[in-house]
Amino acid sequence: MDGCSVCKNTHNELLERLVCALEKRDVLEPQDLEVLCQEFEQHEALSVQDFLLETGLVEKEELLGALEEVFGVKAIDVLGTMFDHTLIQSFPKGLLLRNNVIPYLQDGMVITVIAGNPEDEDIEERLREHVSNDIEFFVGIPQHIDIMIKDFYQDELYHVEFENTIAQAHYEDEDDRYHWEHERERIEEGERDVELDRVFDEEPSFEEE
Repeated sequence: MDGCSVCKNTHNELLERLVCALEKRDVLEPQDLEVLCQEFEQHEALSVQDFLLETGLVEKEELLGALEEVFGVKAIDVLGTMFDHTLIQSFPKGLLLRNNVIPYLQDGMVITVIAGNPEDEDIEERLREHVSNDIEFFVGIPQHIDIMIKDFYQDELYHVEFENTIAQAHYEDEDDRYHWEHERERIEEGERDVELDRVFDEEPSFEEE
């Protein structure tokens, strides 16, 4: 990691590699790195990647670029990706969750999967217990991979949140529609009132002779 600041209080190699990549990209300032690394030691994030996102110092796109540089494979934003449901179901949900991988696409005899840590040498062997295809790896953000796996396997807790989100969207849409319908009716009634006033104003008056 020539030319990079080094975290003094952590022995997490991945954190140091990502911090180095982000520093080279001018995403992180050298004076912030020591504090960042110290915070990681007390942080409850399951992965370095999730920790960096949760600090608010790194945007998703910046982190994906750093992951691509660190692991030397293409980085994919899984939250913005359409997946093949049938391909995902080729593997048990538990296997995908434990290894933090999600099948991305199949091209002939090659299946590409997105992994939180594509350097884990045991993942390919575990996946090949269920398919005979060759396995290639891309990299993604672990927390987002976990979300997408649970979504495809219809995890109950995840879908409660999902359904609440949809219900809220419908409510807001209906509330907005009601507001504009009310406004339209009020305006139309106002226009009718103006027309009636004009009619009454133009009616001749009958005075007693």
